[in-house]
Amino acid sequence: AYAGLGRYQAAVTFYEEAANLGLDDNGEIKLPHVWGLATQELGHTLYKMGKSSKAKELLTQTTNYAKKHRIYVGLSEGG
Repeated sequence: AYAGLGRYQAAVTFYEEAANLGLDDNGEIKLPHVWGLATQELGHTLYKMGKSSKAKELLTQTTNYAKKHRIYVGLSEGG
């Protein structure tokens, strides 16, 4: 909703917090679907903000994780 209203920085904060919920205390992915979707949406929002290099980095990271772990919906979303 934040991104849809043009409140991109609020969206970035929300997605960063959500992505962190998917990580354990060591920064390892413990909830791949939480981490993956939040990170993909963060990448999409950053792209809208003109930060295409960081957006590409995040989307590549989630797509590679999805490939490696055969999370096919993640491949579709990341693409």
